[in-house]
Amino acid sequence: MPKVNWRKWAKITAILIAVDLTVSGLWLTRVMILAQDYELYPSELGIVLMGDSSDHFTALGKQTRQRLNHALELYRQGYFREILCVGGSRPVRNYSGAQLMRKYLIDKGVPAGNILMEERSYDTLTNLSNTAEILRKKRPLSVVLISSPLHIHRILALNDSRYLQGRFVFYAPHPFFGADPPLNPWEMWKAIHYEWTAFAVRRLPHRVYHGIVRHLREQGSKS
Repeated sequence: MPKVNWRKWAKITAILIAVDLTVSGLWLTRVMILAQDYELYPSELGIVLMGDSSDHFTALGKQTRQRLNHALELYRQGYFREILCVGGSRPVRNYSGAQLMRKYLIDKGVPAGNILMEERSYDTLTNLSNTAEILRKKRPLSVVLISSPLHIHRILALNDSRYLQGRFVFYAPHPFFGADPPLNPWEMWKAIHYEWTAFAVRRLPHRVYHGIVRHLREQGSKS
């Protein structure tokens, strides 16, 4: 049996890690540069897209709280009077991310009457398509879409923003560095690679994509 050359494999691994970190840094830098061009004006409605949850679906995850805290900051600055909490549907677990988002905002002092919910969506496409239904009824002239810088970059790059056509949409990503609560380097690395995976999965045929997402997001069987 040939002897394993551990030094060789260690060198290859180190090179791969260095390449990955370099590409990750370049990608993040590009996203942050593009985010500087987003304009923000007072609007009628702020829309917060659900991010993550705790491992046991009992609380909001750190990335969702980053988005909500950024929405709270803009709300208190007068950029909008109402907040729409979108997504996080996990019917198999009897879990609604939008409800937890609403409770979080109420606990932070936002009046319950100023908070709307969309509870049926479970990924970016259903987030935005279901939000579009609500906007058709409310008919706001302009809205502010709040998420992470990486997520908003993906929404624009894949033209998912088409669902919100017919009104002015201002994009308000929270700061990647200095967000509340902050991400540690490992969480930043995972967030970047999650986005790369999401880009790749979206290239799959429509039916394959939705089959995978419905399974991963625990939507149960179609009615």
